Amino acid sequence: MLNFYHRFLKNAAGVQACLHDLVKGKAKKDKSVIAWSVEAKTAFQACKDLLVQSTILAYPKCDAQPSLVTDASETAIGAVLQQHVDEGRDFVVFTDHEPLTFAFKQNHEKNSPRQIRHLEFIGQFACDIRYIAVSFNLVADTFSRISAITVPGSIDFHEMATAQKSDGELRSLLETVTGLKFKQLSLPSSKRFLYCDISTDKVGPYVPVSFRKKVFDLLHGLLRPGIKATTYLIKKRSVWSSINKDIQMGCSVAWHVRSRKFSGTLKLHWDPSDCLTRDLVTYTLMWCDLCPRVMVINLY
Repeated sequence: MLNFYHRFLKNAAGVQACLHDLVKGKAKKDKSVIAWSVEAKTAFQACKDLLVQSTILAYPKCDAQPSLVTDASETAIGAVLQQHVDEGRDFVVFTDHEPLTFAFKQNHEKNSPRQIRHLEFIGQFACDIRYIAVSFNLVADTFSRISAITVPGSIDFHEMATAQKSDGELRSLLETVTGLKFKQLSLPSSKRFLYCDISTDKVGPYVPVSFRKKVFDLLHGLLRPGIKATTYLIKKRSVWSSINKDIQMGCSVAWHVRSRKFSGTLKLHWDPSDCLTRDLVTYTLMWCDLCPRVMVINLY
């Protein structure tokens, strides 16, 4: 959204300079950890404040064409109003759901009574509905899913190490000959040890019962992949005895609120092996919370 509105943000480059320095010289697929400092956090908050202050509706132009750009998911609705809406004035509604553009032109005998009532209500305000590609519907698309994503943001490996001590399944695996090779690895800045499987080149911690749903939600809840893809994501990063069965059940029953579609690439930043080699234990997902009242005013 910063790139979308960058022409209207005063001194946008200067505010974002600290954030650009974090990725300066990085390769396209660089997986190195970004040092999230206090200065970076302050700059990130300043970017959000600048976006809200510069795009909020304050003094609409009477001679400018108003438009309402909308988007909706299974759990939320987002919209951006780009001009003042006054009763009796014509304005355009943009949507990335193309069938809606023919709603007022089609034969209404095909519509259900509920659809007819909805169209009648919408027709009181606007009948000019136009299609906009998903790639250009960035702002409304962001608002439609900003509060719908409810995945847990982090895994505390210190608490996981404590839970391992009272896990009966782990004790049984340690006493039984299996294909897993467990070893206690020390956590950075702590005297605690975490049982991990080192039978492959990818270190994976044993996940106690109390942490399994949280791990599932964290890795499956972002994009809601299928059973096969979810199994690959989780087994690549963790181990437990009934992992295949639990993943299949979790994908079928849907342990968490379903998130909307996502037409892009989203990287997962939860890799247990990193916390065992670097001074970084908790990984956090951050989402930008923005005011939904948007209007372009100043041009810089």
